[in-house]
Amino acid sequence: METSSNSDRAAASKARIEAAKQHKQFVADHGFWGKLEIKGMTDKQFWAAGLLGAAIIVGAFLFVFSAFVPNPPAPASRVEQARAAASDLYGGFVAVDEAAFHDMMSAAVAGDNAALMRLGVDGRVFQVAEGTQTRLIDWGLGKKRVSILSGPQAGRSGWVPT
Repeated sequence: METSSNSDRAAASKARIEAAKQHKQFVADHGFWGKLEIKGMTDKQFWAAGLLGAAIIVGAFLFVFSAFVPNPPAPASRVEQARAAASDLYGGFVAVDEAAFHDMMSAAVAGDNAALMRLGVDGRVFQVAEGTQTRLIDWGLGKKRVSILSGPQAGRSGWVPT
């Protein structure tokens, strides 16, 4: 009895070894996935169809969930945008004319506080408190002209960065 059981085990072992060899040869010949033959499609056509399908699914997902993204707030009116314009940048400095604005911006970009103070002493730049109400008068590239509506500088106008 033991011999038949040993011979059965030996036969099973040989069968497993043969199956492993056949599988190894199949993978070597055909690649890990084997030859894909789905309705006459070649491997490249199959993968291209898969990628196209994935792109369609991702696009549909983005389209559906874009409906749940809140809309951005409506832009404020020009008057509302200009209300805080004088206090947005550079410590609330306002240049009295465009030449002074250019000098103020050059000093601010360079970090030259002494030059900003000289512009203030010369009367070419004045400062307003944060939250000062302003009205938009004119605008240009990177700058806008505002009229000061509140605070100690009320009635004056000047140029501020956008």
